Amino acid sequence: MFNEKTSSARAYARPSSAVLVAALVATASPAFAAPPISAPVGPVATAATCGKGDRTESGIQGQTPLADRFGPGSQAGGFNCNLQLVSQTGEHGASMGFAISDKCAYLSQWQAPELAPVLENPGVVVVDVSDSARPKIARYLQTPGMLHGHESIAVHLGRGLLIGQAVDQTHKYGKTTDIYDISDCLNPVLKFSGVIPDFYLHTGDFTRDGKTFWAAPGRNESSKQNEGYMISALDISDPSRPQVVARLTPDDPRLARFHNISVSDDGNTVYFPIGGSIGNERRLADMQPQGLVVADVSEVQARAPHARIKLQGEPLYWDDTFSSHYTYPVTVRGKRYLFQSDASGVLRYVQWTGGPTGRVFTGPLASRGRGATPAFTAEQACSWGKPGFGYVHVFELDGYVPSSASAVKLAIQDPKHCMAAAYEPIYDYGYSSFNCDFDNFQDARLMVCASFQAGVRVFDVSDIKRPRELAYYKPPAVGVAPRAASLYQTFRDTGITTGPTKYHSGDGVTNVRFANNAREIWFISWDNSFQVVKFSDELIARERALFDRDNSCGGTLRDRKGCF
Repeated sequence: MFNEKTSSARAYARPSSAVLVAALVATASPAFAAPPISAPVGPVATAATCGKGDRTESGIQGQTPLADRFGPGSQAGGFNCNLQLVSQTGEHGASMGFAISDKCAYLSQWQAPELAPVLENPGVVVVDVSDSARPKIARYLQTPGMLHGHESIAVHLGRGLLIGQAVDQTHKYGKTTDIYDISDCLNPVLKFSGVIPDFYLHTGDFTRDGKTFWAAPGRNESSKQNEGYMISALDISDPSRPQVVARLTPDDPRLARFHNISVSDDGNTVYFPIGGSIGNERRLADMQPQGLVVADVSEVQARAPHARIKLQGEPLYWDDTFSSHYTYPVTVRGKRYLFQSDASGVLRYVQWTGGPTGRVFTGPLASRGRGATPAFTAEQACSWGKPGFGYVHVFELDGYVPSSASAVKLAIQDPKHCMAAAYEPIYDYGYSSFNCDFDNFQDARLMVCASFQAGVRVFDVSDIKRPRELAYYKPPAVGVAPRAASLYQTFRDTGITTGPTKYHSGDGVTNVRFANNAREIWFISWDNSFQVVKFSDELIARERALFDRDNSCGGTLRDRKGCF
């Protein structure tokens, strides 16, 4: 429901969610009786044609096999295809939060209190990228909401705003929220810092006008009242006086597994994924399917009294991947699509010992205390005919109703290659697709995805039925010297084959953005932090039709919300 604004920045009314809950449950609950999609459409992307001087991966597309991990000189300089490293900020790590403006980058750091070293300069790092060949750390934002912002960091370029919310080490949200004015991106000015009651921000998205920020909480498993499952709309017309104006709290926990939310250009529609998982008994029969929910929020956008959030049609489900993370409304050749990344396949749920390398291997969910020990092996999991790792599903949006249209996946994300990586030292998300960006959201040709140990992957999506991979870059592994501020410190004991060796034989790329008219990609990875890569001249010349246009406004994720 809509709340009248209060007169104080720290005084918050708490709107009743009864109408919103009723609207969701009445519309969505019957969908659980319908079977999920069992055979999503979409081919493996055509492999890239690399340049003569590139250092290419030797395994299946996306894979870093044992020979590339442990052979002589195997990780020196990483691996690349049509992307060349321009620069990075230094020998430190990063968490998963990342946003950029015209000449600045903002990235979160990880500090696990039980692990050394303690950070000398905690908080969000502000990087000056005025010269992308020489990025330099300008300052650290150390207000409460920025000390552990994790994935919550988001920027609206047009209004010059940066938002983030602190999360504690047990992934509990609802802590301090900070809002900065970044009109001068190198010198952010704090506009608000405080605890907003019942506002949970794990990831989120601005409306195009920058006056509303929609926040999704991730899954707060410590919640007893489902309060951590609320999706909230924050009015930031006055960034010094943020107000929650609507929220959605489903009372069916199967609909409460959302991680992210995205907003249409007109601000009237939101899309949020339902993250599937293996059930508590870790049996295939207990699997909870992935899903996609579309909601009409036009009344919230218009600030109508007693505004309602109305579900549009039934949620859409599929059952081949898990841990759905991000959704992106994009137009390709005049048609509207929703791209949705899934961060896990069946290999995330196995636990076993032995194998060709002789190491002890531990299933990530069991070792992180997220549930009972999985009851099956990698061989059993791969026999189900499902991918070992998550990929990007593509849905066509005909009005409000999504329908499966295609996929963008690497060969290593294809079910037939599930066992190929089952005995490799991968952690939690492995080679799954995670965060993505597009060169132009109104007329997309290029998509880049952060794909953890598969690295930065770039695709031509101008023909959505026949996606082509164009380029990739995998940062070098750091071996036995994990970097300060790296989230990999937490994951190093949790990978399928990492075990007690604590040897980082691959780095995890977690967040990517196109920059400088889509000629460069700025990104972060856990052990190598902020990096800049550029497309080779050879690729640009060969694919001139893809690169020969101006994407300076309306192009990238940040600009889509900043160019009116």
